[in-house]
Amino acid sequence: MPASVTFTPVKYLYGLHDYVFAETLEASGSAHLANDSSAHQTIFAPVDKAYANSLGMSDLLKQVRYNFVDRQIELPSAEGDTLFETMYTLASLDGEGQMLKLSKRGEKYLLNNEVEVLPKKGTIPLPPSWAAPFSLCPLTRNS
Repeated sequence: MPASVTFTPVKYLYGLHDYVFAETLEASGSAHLANDSSAHQTIFAPVDKAYANSLGMSDLLKQVRYNFVDRQIELPSAEGDTLFETMYTLASLDGEGQMLKLSKRGEKYLLNNEVEVLPKKGTIPLPPSWAAPFSLCPLTRNS
């Protein structure tokens, strides 16, 4: 990748036309999490307005860090139910992160049994030299 081009998760979000989540990151003061191109993390990013509208704005702004896991998760290797600590920390948990459950049910991946992870939706092909150390997993409400 040319030195003048920095590929970040937030740019990827905009490339996927996921403006709601990208702008929620800015409004919540959490954009730094998605602007770090060297962070090894997984971002579970909602792709539709229905997801954003499912919470009140104040809850959405507080909980946006719940969508970040401080490690890369490879969906094809996920089996059964796995718990991951998110970057959404609470004083009531002594500063520990909220937990997120990733489940594989048949061919589907679900977060907390409600939200479907869409592993094939919204892929932007990149040259091999542009490999990023993060994973971005688009989400939608399970129907």
